[in-house]
Amino acid sequence: VPVLDGLNWPLWSQQMKAYLMSQGLWGHCDGTITMPDTIVPTYKDGSTSQDTSAQEAWRLNDTKAIGTIRLRSSPAVATLIQSKTMAKETWDELNFTYGISSLASIYNELRGTVPNCHQGLICLNALPPQYDSLIQVLVQ
Repeated sequence: VPVLDGLNWPLWSQQMKAYLMSQGLWGHCDGTITMPDTIVPTYKDGSTSQDTSAQEAWRLNDTKAIGTIRLRSSPAVATLIQSKTMAKETWDELNFTYGISSLASIYNELRGTVPNCHQGLICLNALPPQYDSLIQVLVQ
């Protein structure tokens, strides 16, 4: 899995999802594996005790998923998600920030589709009016 820098979200998210699936951790990111309720068994003598082993196992796996994501994130991306305490909220934040509708992904898609000559014309068009005569000469 490559390091997430923001611009490579489409590839990174697919590869990270596949890796987390192979480790049995993806459900923590998509929310299908949720924290189990505390089990409070009642014994024959009427006493009870809390069994938190299922919750502890869930927390351990959730932490593994977060750690895996953070290890394959650039320092700038890691700063964005450092306050997240659950894998689902970590993944959701990354998807919200870098997903399909993000400015970075739109730029990345458009960068490759605009021919160089059009990019030059766009730059020339952005110049202030005092450059109009120079632009006329360059365009001809």
